[in-house]
Amino acid sequence: MTAISSPIINYYNPDEKYYLGISYSNSISYNQLISAEGFNPNSSYINSESLKQNEWTQKTKLATNGITLINDSLYQKYNLSESGGMHELNFAIATELGDYFSIGGSLNISFGTYYYLRYLDESDVNHKYQVKRDEPPYEDLDKTYHTLRYDHNFSSIGFNIGMIYNPNDNMRFSLNIETPSDMEIKEYFYEEAKVVFDNKDQIKYNNANTAVTTKYDVMSP
Repeated sequence: MTAISSPIINYYNPDEKYYLGISYSNSISYNQLISAEGFNPNSSYINSESLKQNEWTQKTKLATNGITLINDSLYQKYNLSESGGMHELNFAIATELGDYFSIGGSLNISFGTYYYLRYLDESDVNHKYQVKRDEPPYEDLDKTYHTLRYDHNFSSIGFNIGMIYNPNDNMRFSLNIETPSDMEIKEYFYEEAKVVFDNKDQIKYNNANTAVTTKYDVMSP
């Protein structure tokens, strides 16, 4: 976590006192990399995606109506990269109205990002799937490459106002009002796949035509 605060700026004359402050904090910051590979004799990613009837398995002719013939015994490579952070920026001002009463407020801005990128490849290293079929689902797989990308950006803004009444050294009354935060969220999802068959023919897929940025607003309490 990183936090930076400005020196408080004071303005004073016999009748007026003002205080101004600015602060920044990086409350969340992370990066993660995961890599794994090995031979899987029991299952396949192609099969799990086919059972969900995900579009890329249909478009690459590896599955038909959720059914694939490539169910196990593939060499798998997995790479995942995740990163992101959350930042907060605050501007505050306060003043004293006489000897007993103070009032102040702040503008609070938060923003952050999340980035997800995953590669999962499968290869028929034992040449188990070599039957050439005339109709899908095709079986003569050599390699398949699948990529998922997810971007998430958000920002929010809110306000605080507070008052303090201090009639004497033994008594103090305070009131704080916080407005709901208006959060804007933007999301982007992209997927692509490439299948290489034994004869080196290829079928490629991506959702570029539908991979639009989704934007929506959330009001937090």
